[in-house]
Amino acid sequence: MGSGYTKFMSSGDFNGDKKDDIALFYDYGNYQMGIWTFISNGQTVSPILSFQTQPSSWDVTHTKFMASGDFNNDGKDDVALYYDLWEQSNGFVEIYV
Repeated sequence: MGSGYTKFMSSGDFNGDKKDDIALFYDYGNYQMGIWTFISNGQTVSPILSFQTQPSSWDVTHTKFMASGDFNNDGKDDVALYYDLWEQSNGFVEIYV
């Protein structure tokens, strides 16, 4: 995963197999982040890079928390990120799913 660090962790059934998996929000530094999911088959866990931004495109300091849930009702949990732009944009926040 590199020389960055894990900022947030969440669990959920991301592939719909009724087994909990783990998602990590990973800060690579240089304004780049990735979402890694660790999919469990009940015996082993396989890491998958599910999403990654380009360098200089995501200010990780504005990401305040991560949550999991089935937000689109497809039987699989999703990841949501709360991105706080309060100081830069007159109180706006964004939620990315």
